[in-house]
Amino acid sequence: MKKASPLIAVILLVIISSCTKNAQKIFTRNDINIIPQPLELALTKGVFQFSSDTKFIVSDEGLKEIAKGLIYTLENAAGLKIEIVTTAPNKNFIQLIRDEKFENEAYEFIASPKNIIITAKDNAGFLYGLETLRQLLPTAIESTRLSQTTNWMIPALIIKDQPRFKHRGFMLDVSRHFYDIDFVKQTIDRLDMHKMNVLHLHLVDDQGWRIEIKKYPKLTEVGAYRNGTIKGYYPGNENDNKVYGGFFTQEEIKDIVAYASKRNITVIPEIELPGHSSAAIAAYPYLSCFPEEPTNVHHNMMSITSKKQQANGQLKIVQESWGIYEDIYCAG
Repeated sequence: MKKASPLIAVILLVIISSCTKNAQKIFTRNDINIIPQPLELALTKGVFQFSSDTKFIVSDEGLKEIAKGLIYTLENAAGLKIEIVTTAPNKNFIQLIRDEKFENEAYEFIASPKNIIITAKDNAGFLYGLETLRQLLPTAIESTRLSQTTNWMIPALIIKDQPRFKHRGFMLDVSRHFYDIDFVKQTIDRLDMHKMNVLHLHLVDDQGWRIEIKKYPKLTEVGAYRNGTIKGYYPGNENDNKVYGGFFTQEEIKDIVAYASKRNITVIPEIELPGHSSAAIAAYPYLSCFPEEPTNVHHNMMSITSKKQQANGQLKIVQESWGIYEDIYCAG
């Protein structure tokens, strides 16, 4: 029997070495991209490998609901069906532990080859700890299709983190440009991913009233729709003459608030006064300080429909351009 040549031996060693590296990737700080960056992070030795045997250990129903978010994501992206149990096995588990000594929204994250332990005081801390875990996973975790990657692992490390600022907000202006409830929920999901805790929902302005008030139905019947919008940059080169608008029912607003609350996000509604009130004034002209004066659209960019309405005596319209207007609520 002939001996293997030195070249073949070298090739075999390279293949074996490559397989070993794929099975046990060596992580560096450059591989870790957590947003926002945690206060403290220290790499240790080894990796935690996810598999069909991985278990979630939780102590109460609230934590079970929080864990389900990541479990659902892992099932969709990795095909891993992770079971929630109350007793920890010897290895390959993720455990959420409550500790009253922690600050609100703070968490500690310890990953080893044996397990992942996330400790926090409140639900927000666990949400942020699991979001950190999500960001440590391969980017395929964000796919809506089943990924073929087998390297569902994260580095062994220790993280201690809590938000630097109490109010971490984002404003969504649905008055000028209306977005439906699905888009609002997607926005809330993105805020959750970035550990933000406030959604400033801009519901009312000159260009549209976006929340149902049952006692005053005209706020949405009239105020939620404008007859057109300027085209191009302000002051515009013409009006598109297209009816534009929409609003959230009270039930939809309750749904948005509940959806956000589960993600530690407070919804702050913006309902402006005394200015930025054209939409409400179009619905109820007596609210204006100048009820007999017709609505003025800057640079004569008014839609054809609104010009006809004003000619027929309907003086107030929902604004179709941007900027500042003198027609405001009259306190008296």
